[in-house]
This record gives sequence, C-alpha cells and structure tokens, in this order.
Amino acid sequence: MIIREITRNDDKAIAHIIRKSLEEYGENKAGTIYFDPVLDHMSDQYQKEGSAYFVIEENHQILGGAGIAPLIGEHQKTCELQRIFLKASARGKGLGKMLMDQCLHFARSQAYQQVYLETLPSLKEAVLLYEKYGFQKLEKSMGNTGHGACDLPMLLKL
Repeated sequence: MIIREITRNDDKAIAHIIRKSLEEYGENKAGTIYFDPVLDHMSDQYQKEGSAYFVIEENHQILGGAGIAPLIGEHQKTCELQRIFLKASARGKGLGKMLMDQCLHFARSQAYQQVYLETLPSLKEAVLLYEKYGFQKLEKSMGNTGHGACDLPMLLKL
C-alpha cells in the first residue's frame, strides 16, 4: 500500500472512483463534485500552496484519495478536507483512516488551525469516520466551496 501525491496520470482513475461512489449512494446530482469540471483535472487543482491531494494505491491500482486545500472565503488558517473517496472494494479496510491521517498531517505541517468539510448525511461511513476524528457538526456552512448539495458541514480544531 502506497500513499502519494496525485499526478496527471491519476486524474482519470480518481474521477471515476468519485463518480462511481456518488452513484452508489444515489448522490450523483447537481451541487456535488459529480458535475464539477475540476473533477477530471484533479492534479491541476492541488498545485497551489497549502494544497495536496493524496492517492492510495496497491499494485499500481488507485484505490481512492483525499485532499486538503485552503477554504476559499475563510481565514487563512482554515483548510478544507476534500474529495475523500474509496472504491467500494477498498472500503472497510482502514484505508480511509490512512488517508485521513495523511491529510491531517499535511494540514498541521501547513500550520492550519482547523479543518472544515462538507459531506452528505447519506455517506454514513464517512460521517462516522469524521466523528471518530473529532469533527463536530456545524449549524451552517463556512467559506465558498461551491457544493451546495453537501448539507452536512463539520469542523475539526487542530
């Protein structure tokens, strides 16, 4: 198992994993990453300072990924956990925890003080993971993520 930063060669595989995951949960709808044009060029989106997207692979097969980026429209010490998805066959094996650990390590290395995310209540396994890490549900959204359908905002103070 290898966790590394995304490259252009990973863009197609990670876009497929994210879209397939959202389809599985019936969340392939407007206001999610499903229709966001940046999804097909993920590696380009994480070249900015304070950003990184990590993929997890085994035997040269991408199993999933997760990213950290500055939260647009918020204080510079707040980042956003973004696009944490795994293939169905890779779920339940602790890989989400490995990706989360990598993302939180990166967030701390960038001197972020809090990590924000938006998710969907139907992604129950993800919500449980976030809660185990200490993310707290918020009353309202923060920043400008552009994904209005993700109506469960959460925050973790580092």
